[in-house]
Amino acid sequence: MGVENRERLILDNIELVKKLVNSALNRFDIPEGLEKEDLMSIGIIAMIQAVDKYDPSKGTLDKWISRCVYSSIIDEIKKERNRSNMLLYMDTAKL
Repeated sequence: MGVENRERLILDNIELVKKLVNSALNRFDIPEGLEKEDLMSIGIIAMIQAVDKYDPSKGTLDKWISRCVYSSIIDEIKKERNRSNMLLYMDTAKL
């Protein structure tokens, strides 16, 4: 894939990332400290990686990007929940 084609695919799919982030924000209880901008950054990185690793045998590009981005967003939400729970546990353990 050429550089110009790659850049065009990335720019063309920014809106898809926004939709996926908004969907996650509406669907899940987002832990405190995790902002929409954080999820957008994670989504954009995942989208770029998805474009770079795209294999047409995996389905259409937009479905591939959606799977990769949404999985990355969910993983980050889970990580932040685990961090929050660990910090809460550590605070209560001092009592």
